[in-house]
Amino acid sequence: MPDIIGSMMVRRDTLMSAAAAMRADAADLDAAIERLGLAAGATGSLARWPAGHAFHERAEAALAALQRAGRYAADDQTEAARKMTDTALNYEQAESTIRHTLARAS
Repeated sequence: MPDIIGSMMVRRDTLMSAAAAMRADAADLDAAIERLGLAAGATGSLARWPAGHAFHERAEAALAALQRAGRYAADDQTEAARKMTDTALNYEQAESTIRHTLARAS
C-alpha cells in the first residue's frame, strides 16, 4: 500500500467549478450592496426632529458599515476565486509538463 501521508488529490475541474460559483456569489453580493446603497437617505425625513435625527444618524451609520462589510466580503471572495483558478491552471500546466517530459523519455 503506498504511503499517502501528506498527499492530496486535486481535481482541476472541481477547483474551477468552485471558483466560478464563488465569483457568481460575489457578484450577487455586489448587487445586494448596490441595492442597499439605494436606501441611503431613506430616513432623512426623520432628521427634522431630535429623536428622528438620532435614529437617522444611527441608521445611516449602520447602513454604511453593512455596505463596507459586504464589499470586503465580496472582495475576499473574488480574490479566493482568483487564487483557486490560478491553482487549477498551475496544476494543469504542471501535469502537461510532466506528460511532455515522460513522452520524451520513452
